[in-house]
Amino acid sequence: MGVTGTRVLYVDCAPFSGGAQRSLMAMVHALRDVGMERFVAGADGSVGGLLESCQSLGVPHCALRSRHWSRSPLGLWEFLVDRRRIGRRLRQVAGEWRPTIIHANTVRAALLVPKGLALQSPLVVHDRDLRAPGLARRLVAAKASCIVAISEAVAAHWPAGCQIVPNGLAVADIARALPAAEYTGQVAMVADFVPWKRHDLFLQAFADVRKHYPGGKAVLVGRVRDGDARWLERTRALALELGLGESVTFLTEVTCAWPQLAACRALVSCALDEPFGRTVVEALALGKPVVAVRGAGPQEILANTRAGVLVEARPSAIAGGLLQAWDWAEDPERARAARRCADQFSIPHMRRRICEVYGTLQEAPAGS
Repeated sequence: MGVTGTRVLYVDCAPFSGGAQRSLMAMVHALRDVGMERFVAGADGSVGGLLESCQSLGVPHCALRSRHWSRSPLGLWEFLVDRRRIGRRLRQVAGEWRPTIIHANTVRAALLVPKGLALQSPLVVHDRDLRAPGLARRLVAAKASCIVAISEAVAAHWPAGCQIVPNGLAVADIARALPAAEYTGQVAMVADFVPWKRHDLFLQAFADVRKHYPGGKAVLVGRVRDGDARWLERTRALALELGLGESVTFLTEVTCAWPQLAACRALVSCALDEPFGRTVVEALALGKPVVAVRGAGPQEILANTRAGVLVEARPSAIAGGLLQAWDWAEDPERARAARRCADQFSIPHMRRRICEVYGTLQEAPAGS
């Protein structure tokens, strides 16, 4: 189905640049050549973030003032204030720009879209989170024309009819990344320093691995968001407690971890609630093996590849998976298998699926 002439207003409310914002920008960029007009309303004004990327690519955009609402009375009050202010701004943008589709990037963003706008233009809710509250999902489902989930694990939280569109990554560009030589042969974990990513499991597992490979080293790459510095401090303290002080490097200022992944021996993913797993695909695109905790997005990605090991969320199990995959990075057949798996999550695949979703919506009334 064609999408020529489609005008999509993308709405994102995160005041930082995370995986959801990078995935949105990849989608907006990928749709530039299909005859579609795009406008982005976002709150991420960070360096190299969503709005700056729109500026560099010439995509029309506007800034929203939004906070990252916590699950607390204060967070509820902040949400209500932000919803009122952003609702006015979105009505203004929609009145001037006349979108044919409104695409909310995450359930949180969909909460900010006034119901009146969803009656005027079909509302796509792009769920990228396993941790969204059930009440929030019910509220946005009442005004959505279509729900898009990034994995089967996320889709399981919605009724039948949810569309699954896995994230699209620049697989070919990733595969050409040059390795950072100082991290050659190290084990990598690439994840923002937030508790649910479970850096503690990784360190405990790596301490077990060091009993077999005393010279083994690891690198942890991730950003520290406002309010999360305490988790980084706890992670550093645990590394010292486990006797890993000299063998673990912490990198918190890296914006792109491809060079570290290109040099590493294997990637480890420890989060139980990972809705997709961008870093898993990035490591596979570089021909690297992945050890991941069983469940959710990483399990779907690694289901049919010889380049992955799925384990239980226990330090001993993760260590066992690492020992199993320790020398896989030197196996050319496993590297080819990894790259074949990554190709399934390329930007062209994602673009085709999202265009199918938009094409279907063009034939249906808003709110149906």
